[in-house]
Amino acid sequence: MDLFHDFLSKRVDPNYDIMIENKRQEFVSKYNDEAILNLTQEQYCFAGRTNTFCYQMEYGLGALSSMGNAFPSVFGVYVDSNYQVKLSKHLEKMFIDNYDAAFRYQKKQIVELINAARLEEYRTIERSDINQQFKYKIISIYCPDLYFPVCTRPTAEAYCSVFGIKCSKNASMLDLNLALVEWSNRNLPSDWDLHLAMWFCDCLWRDHKTYYSASQALNTDKTETVQKMPIKSKPATKEPSKMTATECAKLFPENSHVHHKAFGNGVVINNECGKVTIKFDNGDIKQLGVDFCVKNNLLEKL
Repeated sequence: MDLFHDFLSKRVDPNYDIMIENKRQEFVSKYNDEAILNLTQEQYCFAGRTNTFCYQMEYGLGALSSMGNAFPSVFGVYVDSNYQVKLSKHLEKMFIDNYDAAFRYQKKQIVELINAARLEEYRTIERSDINQQFKYKIISIYCPDLYFPVCTRPTAEAYCSVFGIKCSKNASMLDLNLALVEWSNRNLPSDWDLHLAMWFCDCLWRDHKTYYSASQALNTDKTETVQKMPIKSKPATKEPSKMTATECAKLFPENSHVHHKAFGNGVVINNECGKVTIKFDNGDIKQLGVDFCVKNNLLEKL
Protein backbone atom coordinates (compact mmCIF):
# COMPACT_ATOMS: atom_id res chain seq x y z
CA MET A 1 0.00 0.00 0.00
CA ASP A 2 1.27 3.49 -0.88
CA LEU A 3 0.46 4.67 2.62
CA PHE A 4 3.05 2.32 4.12
CA HIS A 5 5.61 3.17 1.45
CA ASP A 6 5.18 6.89 2.02
CA PHE A 7 5.63 6.47 5.76
CA LEU A 8 8.82 4.40 5.40
CA SER A 9 10.28 6.79 2.83
CA LYS A 10 10.04 9.67 5.30
CA ARG A 11 12.12 7.92 7.93
CA VAL A 12 15.48 9.66 8.11
CA ASP A 13 17.67 6.73 9.15
CA PRO A 14 16.57 3.21 8.11
CA ASN A 15 19.05 1.77 10.63
CA TYR A 16 17.53 3.67 13.53
CA ASP A 17 15.16 0.85 14.44
CA ILE A 18 18.06 -1.60 14.66
CA MET A 19 20.05 0.77 16.85
CA ILE A 20 17.23 1.38 19.31
CA GLU A 21 16.38 -2.32 19.46
CA ASN A 22 19.99 -3.13 20.31
CA LYS A 23 19.83 -0.53 23.07
CA ARG A 24 16.64 -2.13 24.42
CA GLN A 25 18.22 -5.58 24.43
CA GLU A 26 21.27 -4.26 26.30
CA PHE A 27 19.00 -2.70 28.92
CA VAL A 28 16.91 -5.86 29.41
CA SER A 29 20.06 -7.99 29.64
CA LYS A 30 21.64 -5.66 32.18
CA TYR A 31 18.51 -5.36 34.32
CA ASN A 32 17.32 -8.94 34.67
CA ASP A 33 15.23 -10.11 37.63
CA GLU A 34 18.19 -10.57 39.94
CA ALA A 35 19.78 -7.24 39.01
CA ILE A 36 16.53 -5.36 39.66
CA LEU A 37 16.07 -6.94 43.09
CA ASN A 38 19.67 -6.01 43.97
CA LEU A 39 19.44 -2.37 42.88
CA THR A 40 20.43 0.25 45.42
CA GLN A 41 18.47 3.48 45.69
CA GLU A 42 21.35 5.30 43.95
CA GLN A 43 21.11 2.86 41.07
CA TYR A 44 17.31 2.94 40.89
CA CYS A 45 16.12 6.56 40.87
CA PHE A 46 18.28 9.46 42.02
CA ALA A 47 17.82 13.09 40.95
CA GLY A 48 20.57 14.34 38.65
CA ARG A 49 21.95 10.90 37.79
CA THR A 50 21.52 9.67 34.24
CA ASN A 51 22.82 6.13 34.70
CA THR A 52 19.97 4.92 36.90
CA PHE A 53 17.42 2.24 36.05
CA CYS A 54 14.52 4.71 35.95
CA TYR A 55 16.33 7.43 33.99
CA GLN A 56 17.44 4.98 31.34
CA MET A 57 13.96 3.48 31.23
CA GLU A 58 12.27 6.85 30.73
CA TYR A 59 14.80 8.79 28.67
CA GLY A 60 17.44 6.35 27.42
CA LEU A 61 14.67 4.29 25.83
CA GLY A 62 12.37 7.22 25.22
CA ALA A 63 12.25 6.57 21.49
CA LEU A 64 10.58 3.22 22.10
CA SER A 65 7.66 4.68 24.04
CA SER A 66 6.96 7.96 25.81
CA MET A 67 5.85 8.16 29.44
CA GLY A 68 4.45 11.62 28.80
CA ASN A 69 4.75 14.23 31.53
CA ALA A 70 5.91 11.81 34.22
CA PHE A 71 6.89 13.03 37.68
CA PRO A 72 9.51 11.16 39.79
CA SER A 73 6.74 9.82 42.01
CA VAL A 74 5.64 7.43 39.22
CA PHE A 75 8.71 5.33 40.10
CA GLY A 76 7.43 4.72 43.63
CA VAL A 77 10.64 5.47 45.53
CA TYR A 78 13.08 8.20 44.53
CA VAL A 79 15.68 10.64 45.80
CA ASP A 80 14.79 14.27 45.06
CA SER A 81 17.07 17.21 44.26
CA ASN A 82 17.49 17.87 48.00
CA TYR A 83 18.84 14.32 48.44
CA GLN A 84 15.76 13.28 50.39
CA VAL A 85 14.20 9.86 49.86
CA LYS A 86 10.58 10.23 48.82
CA LEU A 87 7.69 7.81 48.34
CA SER A 88 4.73 8.01 46.02
CA LYS A 89 1.43 8.70 47.78
CA HIS A 90 0.42 5.07 47.32
CA LEU A 91 3.58 3.67 48.93
CA GLU A 92 3.58 6.35 51.63
CA LYS A 93 0.09 5.22 52.62
CA MET A 94 1.30 1.63 52.83
CA PHE A 95 4.72 2.09 54.44
CA ILE A 96 4.54 5.52 56.14
CA ASP A 97 8.28 6.32 56.45
CA ASN A 98 9.73 2.81 56.16
CA TYR A 99 11.68 3.62 53.02
CA ASP A 100 13.74 0.42 52.92
CA ALA A 101 10.67 -1.81 53.08
CA ALA A 102 8.90 0.33 50.47
CA PHE A 103 11.91 0.09 48.14
CA ARG A 104 12.14 -3.69 48.49
CA TYR A 105 8.41 -3.94 47.83
CA GLN A 106 8.65 -1.73 44.72
CA LYS A 107 11.48 -3.78 43.22
CA LYS A 108 9.60 -7.01 43.87
CA GLN A 109 6.51 -5.53 42.19
CA ILE A 110 8.56 -4.65 39.11
CA VAL A 111 9.93 -8.19 38.80
CA GLU A 112 6.48 -9.71 39.30
CA LEU A 113 5.05 -7.38 36.65
CA ILE A 114 7.72 -8.36 34.12
CA ASN A 115 7.11 -12.06 34.69
CA ALA A 116 3.33 -11.63 34.53
CA ALA A 117 3.69 -9.72 31.26
CA ARG A 118 5.81 -12.47 29.74
CA LEU A 119 3.22 -15.09 30.73
CA GLU A 120 0.36 -12.84 29.55
CA GLU A 121 -1.24 -12.94 32.99
CA TYR A 122 -3.47 -9.98 32.31
CA ARG A 123 -5.26 -9.79 35.63
CA THR A 124 -1.94 -9.67 37.47
CA ILE A 125 -0.83 -6.82 35.21
CA GLU A 126 -3.97 -4.81 35.86
CA ARG A 127 -3.80 -5.36 39.62
CA SER A 128 -0.15 -4.37 39.89
CA ASP A 129 0.49 -1.50 42.31
CA ILE A 130 2.97 0.12 39.92
CA ASN A 131 2.00 3.50 38.49
CA GLN A 132 0.27 3.11 35.11
CA GLN A 133 2.76 5.19 33.10
CA PHE A 134 5.68 3.24 34.55
CA LYS A 135 3.83 -0.08 34.28
CA TYR A 136 3.22 0.14 30.55
CA LYS A 137 6.71 1.44 29.91
CA ILE A 138 8.12 -1.62 31.66
CA ILE A 139 6.04 -4.21 29.84
CA SER A 140 6.61 -2.58 26.44
CA ILE A 141 10.38 -2.67 27.04
CA TYR A 142 10.56 -6.22 28.39
CA CYS A 143 7.86 -7.71 26.13
CA PRO A 144 7.96 -5.64 22.91
CA ASP A 145 6.19 -8.30 20.82
CA LEU A 146 3.25 -8.64 23.20
CA TYR A 147 2.30 -5.08 24.20
CA PHE A 148 1.85 -1.88 22.23
CA PRO A 149 4.41 0.78 23.21
CA VAL A 150 2.02 3.33 24.66
CA CYS A 151 2.12 4.38 28.32
CA THR A 152 -0.75 6.81 28.90
CA ARG A 153 -4.48 6.33 28.44
CA PRO A 154 -5.10 9.58 26.47
CA THR A 155 -2.48 8.53 23.92
CA ALA A 156 -3.82 4.97 23.78
CA GLU A 157 -7.32 6.31 23.11
CA ALA A 158 -5.96 8.64 20.42
CA TYR A 159 -4.17 5.73 18.72
CA CYS A 160 -7.34 3.65 18.85
CA SER A 161 -9.18 6.51 17.15
CA VAL A 162 -6.54 6.63 14.41
CA PHE A 163 -7.00 2.92 13.72
CA GLY A 164 -10.79 3.09 13.90
CA ILE A 165 -11.05 1.21 17.19
CA LYS A 166 -13.95 2.39 19.34
CA CYS A 167 -13.39 2.32 23.10
CA SER A 168 -16.17 1.35 25.46
CA LYS A 169 -16.38 3.29 28.71
CA ASN A 170 -15.45 0.22 30.74
CA ALA A 171 -12.38 -0.68 28.68
CA SER A 172 -9.19 -0.68 30.75
CA MET A 173 -5.80 0.59 29.66
CA LEU A 174 -4.76 -3.01 29.07
CA ASP A 175 -7.83 -3.62 26.90
CA LEU A 176 -6.86 -0.69 24.70
CA ASN A 177 -3.26 -1.85 24.53
CA LEU A 178 -4.16 -5.35 23.43
CA ALA A 179 -6.68 -4.05 20.91
CA LEU A 180 -3.91 -1.96 19.32
CA VAL A 181 -1.68 -5.04 19.20
CA GLU A 182 -4.35 -7.19 17.59
CA TRP A 183 -5.29 -4.53 15.04
CA SER A 184 -1.64 -3.95 14.09
CA ASN A 185 -0.95 -7.65 13.66
CA ARG A 186 -4.00 -8.03 11.46
CA ASN A 187 -3.71 -4.92 9.27
CA LEU A 188 -0.10 -3.77 9.06
CA PRO A 189 2.78 -5.39 7.12
CA SER A 190 3.85 -8.69 8.67
CA ASP A 191 7.49 -7.60 8.94
CA TRP A 192 6.62 -4.57 11.07
CA ASP A 193 7.20 -4.77 14.81
CA LEU A 194 4.96 -2.97 17.28
CA HIS A 195 7.45 -0.15 17.70
CA LEU A 196 7.21 0.65 13.99
CA ALA A 197 3.43 0.30 14.19
CA MET A 198 3.41 2.87 17.00
CA TRP A 199 5.46 5.35 14.99
CA PHE A 200 3.20 4.85 11.98
CA CYS A 201 0.13 5.50 14.11
CA ASP A 202 1.76 8.48 15.80
CA CYS A 203 2.60 10.10 12.47
CA LEU A 204 -1.00 9.75 11.31
CA TRP A 205 -2.22 11.18 14.61
CA ARG A 206 0.08 14.21 14.45
CA ASP A 207 -1.06 14.85 10.87
CA HIS A 208 -4.68 14.71 12.10
CA LYS A 209 -5.43 11.71 9.93
CA THR A 210 -6.90 8.28 10.51
CA TYR A 211 -5.71 5.07 8.91
CA TYR A 212 -8.82 4.71 6.77
CA SER A 213 -9.05 8.33 5.67
CA ALA A 214 -5.36 8.41 4.79
CA SER A 215 -5.64 5.20 2.76
CA GLN A 216 -8.96 6.30 1.22
CA ALA A 217 -10.50 3.08 2.49
CA LEU A 218 -12.94 4.50 5.03
CA ASN A 219 -15.68 2.02 5.80
CA THR A 220 -17.95 2.10 8.83
CA ASP A 221 -17.80 -1.67 8.96
CA LYS A 222 -14.07 -1.44 9.63
CA THR A 223 -14.51 -0.03 13.12
CA GLU A 224 -14.47 -2.31 16.14
CA THR A 225 -15.29 -1.74 19.77
CA VAL A 226 -12.95 -2.51 22.65
CA GLN A 227 -14.93 -4.15 25.43
CA LYS A 228 -13.97 -4.42 29.09
CA MET A 229 -12.17 -7.76 28.87
CA PRO A 230 -9.72 -8.41 26.01
CA ILE A 231 -10.35 -11.43 23.81
CA LYS A 232 -6.95 -12.86 24.71
CA SER A 233 -7.44 -12.36 28.44
CA LYS A 234 -5.92 -15.08 30.58
CA PRO A 235 -6.33 -15.60 34.31
CA ALA A 236 -3.26 -15.31 36.49
CA THR A 237 -1.67 -18.69 37.08
CA LYS A 238 0.36 -17.72 40.13
CA GLU A 239 -0.15 -20.17 42.97
CA PRO A 240 -1.38 -18.69 46.27
CA SER A 241 1.31 -18.16 48.90
CA LYS A 242 1.30 -20.72 51.70
CA MET A 243 2.46 -20.48 55.29
CA THR A 244 3.20 -23.32 57.65
CA ALA A 245 1.33 -23.70 60.94
CA THR A 246 4.46 -22.66 62.82
CA GLU A 247 4.83 -19.49 60.73
CA CYS A 248 1.16 -18.64 61.22
CA ALA A 249 1.34 -19.13 64.97
CA LYS A 250 4.35 -16.80 65.24
CA LEU A 251 2.38 -14.02 63.57
CA PHE A 252 -0.37 -14.02 66.17
CA PRO A 253 0.81 -13.82 69.82
CA GLU A 254 -2.75 -14.12 71.04
CA ASN A 255 -2.69 -17.72 69.80
CA SER A 256 0.63 -18.64 71.41
CA HIS A 257 -1.15 -20.69 74.06
CA VAL A 258 -2.68 -22.83 71.31
CA HIS A 259 -0.58 -25.61 69.81
CA HIS A 260 0.42 -24.54 66.34
CA LYS A 261 -0.98 -27.74 64.83
CA ALA A 262 -4.42 -26.77 66.08
CA PHE A 263 -3.98 -23.30 64.59
CA GLY A 264 -3.35 -24.89 61.20
CA ASN A 265 -1.57 -23.96 58.01
CA GLY A 266 -2.51 -20.80 56.18
CA VAL A 267 -3.13 -19.88 52.56
CA VAL A 268 -3.09 -16.28 51.36
CA ILE A 269 -6.40 -15.78 49.57
CA ASN A 270 -5.99 -12.06 48.90
CA ASN A 271 -2.94 -9.80 48.72
CA GLU A 272 -3.75 -6.38 47.30
CA CYS A 273 -2.75 -2.80 48.11
CA GLY A 274 -0.71 -3.86 51.13
CA LYS A 275 -3.54 -5.76 52.84
CA VAL A 276 -3.33 -9.53 53.23
CA THR A 277 -6.12 -12.00 53.95
CA ILE A 278 -5.16 -15.47 55.23
CA LYS A 279 -7.43 -18.49 55.47
CA PHE A 280 -6.40 -21.23 57.92
CA ASP A 281 -6.99 -24.97 57.96
CA ASN A 282 -9.40 -24.59 60.86
CA GLY A 283 -11.58 -22.28 58.79
CA ASP A 284 -10.58 -19.04 60.48
CA ILE A 285 -9.97 -16.03 58.24
CA LYS A 286 -7.78 -13.13 59.34
CA GLN A 287 -7.42 -9.82 57.53
CA LEU A 288 -4.09 -8.15 58.15
CA GLY A 289 -3.72 -4.39 57.86
CA VAL A 290 -0.88 -2.47 56.23
CA ASP A 291 0.91 -1.69 59.51
CA PHE A 292 0.89 -5.34 60.56
CA CYS A 293 2.13 -6.50 57.14
CA VAL A 294 4.98 -3.99 57.13
CA LYS A 295 6.01 -4.84 60.71
CA ASN A 296 6.22 -8.55 59.86
CA ASN A 297 7.66 -8.08 56.36
CA LEU A 298 4.73 -9.95 54.84
CA LEU A 299 4.57 -7.79 51.71
CA GLU A 300 8.08 -8.88 50.84
CA LYS A 301 7.58 -12.55 51.66
CA LEU A 302 4.30 -13.25 49.87
